[in-house]
Amino acid sequence: MNSPRSPRSARFLDVMKFIVVVALAVLAIFLLLVLSWQQQQAQLPDIIQTTVVPQFTPANFAAAPQLAAPVGELPADAVTLRGSALPGHSVQALIDGKPFGRVLVDPSGAWDLTGALPAAGTYLVRLQLLDALDELIAQGDSIPLAVAPAAGALAPPVIRGMVALDAAPHGGEGLIAGPIVVTGTGTSGQIVEAVIANRTVATAPVGAGGVWTVTVDVRAPGIYPLTVRALDEKGGVLGASAPAVLRVDAPTVPIVAVTNTPEPSATPTATATPAPSPTPEPTRAPPVVMGLWVDPGAADAPRLVLNGTGAAGDDLLVAIDGTVVATSTVDVQGIGR
Repeated sequence: MNSPRSPRSARFLDVMKFIVVVALAVLAIFLLLVLSWQQQQAQLPDIIQTTVVPQFTPANFAAAPQLAAPVGELPADAVTLRGSALPGHSVQALIDGKPFGRVLVDPSGAWDLTGALPAAGTYLVRLQLLDALDELIAQGDSIPLAVAPAAGALAPPVIRGMVALDAAPHGGEGLIAGPIVVTGTGTSGQIVEAVIANRTVATAPVGAGGVWTVTVDVRAPGIYPLTVRALDEKGGVLGASAPAVLRVDAPTVPIVAVTNTPEPSATPTATATPAPSPTPEPTRAPPVVMGLWVDPGAADAPRLVLNGTGAAGDDLLVAIDGTVVATSTVDVQGIGR
């Protein structure tokens, strides 16, 4: 017959039971975690091992073709490029993005390429290194290249100066309206034409010293673009100057145009009578013509326009070949019109 457990033994047994339950619970949680991790690993795809092959390596960049500095000017009709690159490869030159030429690098690593460009100016050159299969291996940066005019090219006209025939002070920044003389340089023997606002206004030959002079007639004040073009024997344009700005101002003093008048009829000459006592006349400034030009704007016939200075109050007679054709009076400011 079993003896009853003491209270102390019962409590110890209960504690042991609790510890066993907790241990079983922890073991179950651990087993669940392991099972979940194994399932996740089974669902991951296989990792594919790849090797990246670089297209442009630092060694390739170092192998880019080199362009030697040109010696002297490069004329547009014979542009020669020289430099160095890897032997056994080809060098292709691009100028402003367009193929200029291609050449094989010699065993010493040198190359040279000659071609022509349409005109003088500044271009961008890029060099490319190609292999035997025409595959791009390396290329350099764009390099500016200055190209001079072709060796046999004719120099275009150059505007050197402009002056108005009426050089009277007027207080403006431009030239006084009327005939304006334009001078410049060009190729001897050529014909040059002056173009204002896309309209040819004058032509002249270039002298033996390479100097030309044209006279343009501008009546309306304003600002005009002026270009001088060189022409060949058939009238084709060979070259043009840089555009110049022609500023024309109105005269400060108004100018009154006069027209031809019929010759006055002959009148009897009055008999001179002696003066009772001659008195000396004060010294008077003679009239001076400051400006004149022919105004073609009249409908019937061209008009001659003059202005100048003289003694205030004097009467003026305008004579051509000894015939009086117009009269005027000097105003209080001493200006005749």
